[in-house]
Amino acid sequence: MKRTFTLFTLLLLLFAGSSCEDDYRSITLFTGAEPIFEAGTCTNMAASSTLYMTGAEGITVGIDGGDGDYKLTGGSPSVATARFADSEDGYRRFRVLPVGPGETNFLVEDGSGSSAMLHVRVEECYKLVVQVNRFAFRLKDCELPQEDWEALQASLSGSLTVKAGGRYELRAANEDNPLYDGGTLLVYPSGDCDAPLEGSYETTGSAETGTCLRFLYGGETHVFQARSPLEPRSVAGTKDIAPHHPNLVMWEEMTEAAVPPLPEGGKVYRLEEWTQLQ
Repeated sequence: MKRTFTLFTLLLLLFAGSSCEDDYRSITLFTGAEPIFEAGTCTNMAASSTLYMTGAEGITVGIDGGDGDYKLTGGSPSVATARFADSEDGYRRFRVLPVGPGETNFLVEDGSGSSAMLHVRVEECYKLVVQVNRFAFRLKDCELPQEDWEALQASLSGSLTVKAGGRYELRAANEDNPLYDGGTLLVYPSGDCDAPLEGSYETTGSAETGTCLRFLYGGETHVFQARSPLEPRSVAGTKDIAPHHPNLVMWEEMTEAAVPPLPEGGKVYRLEEWTQLQ
């Protein structure tokens, strides 16, 4: 009888343990109204986040799983602060506010020892930095003798402020809609230049050119398009302003700068190949 009772007790403990495992989940951090776990969907799990000093409202993070007895620790006061916020939709939440550029971690623990960490990086603003690898010139709807074409390329090259190895730094005015709302532009004319030219950028474009970037700096205006003007139906770069591939080819028409003027109807374009640095 004693042996039977022992086996029965073990079975009860086993079932009880299995039931607890089914009901208990490790702590998970998420953004939005509720966590999304389904495979094949855009999950909203939060393991890291980048905040900007221009976005003083910070980010609100939800907590799921664990036993509910949460404790929030970690963080560097000079980088970011975090504190519990009001619960919403049945989930406990905490808010992270940026303080200064840098990186730090916040740890959420519960009474059982389960934990989850949020890595936070704070930057001054959302920015895109690209380097000009090379540039070249192309003619459209006209032809020139080789000697004249070489002379025109030399003339146009000499008029350029930014050389191969130079950089553009686009600092978005609104990180909620990065880059598209325009912002500040820093231009480094060469690879060894430490003092940038300050200007601004904005987005423009048409059905023919697609989305364009207009750069204004040092009394100059440059309009770049990602769609190749030589093949109107092709797109040389990505559809977005921020490149998702290592290199992006941008085109600028320089017909008005051609000396002597091109034959009637002719156009000349400069292409720049950009590599995203950050």
